[in-house]
Amino acid sequence: ALVSFKLAIRSNNWQRRETEPLVSDEPIHISFEELKWFCSQMNLEDQYRKMFACQDKMSITYQELVGDWDAATHKVQNFLGVRPEILPVKTLKRTDGRARVLIENYEELYEEANGTPYSRFFSINLFV
Repeated sequence: ALVSFKLAIRSNNWQRRETEPLVSDEPIHISFEELKWFCSQMNLEDQYRKMFACQDKMSITYQELVGDWDAATHKVQNFLGVRPEILPVKTLKRTDGRARVLIENYEELYEEANGTPYSRFFSINLFV
């Protein structure tokens, strides 16, 4: 997500459609401060989950949407109580998900994050 966000800012292109190729931009630089900011955004999600703890809700990940669009959208429609329909995919993943290739300072960032709460982004590949 952070890589896609930075690529979108750089290119001013915020989505990819079926007819467009994967992004093949030059690698980007991510500072440790940017990684910490991104983590703070993820922490906001946790705060909102707690705020709405008593409300009916469902979780769906980006990986679920990209991995099996039909199953993911069916899950959402069932949760909403509407008749499931096959929904068209409007946008696609922007990159091929290889953080080591897309982040020019990957090793440096990995070393700086090692032993901190931010290291989890490397183990679950939340960058792309």
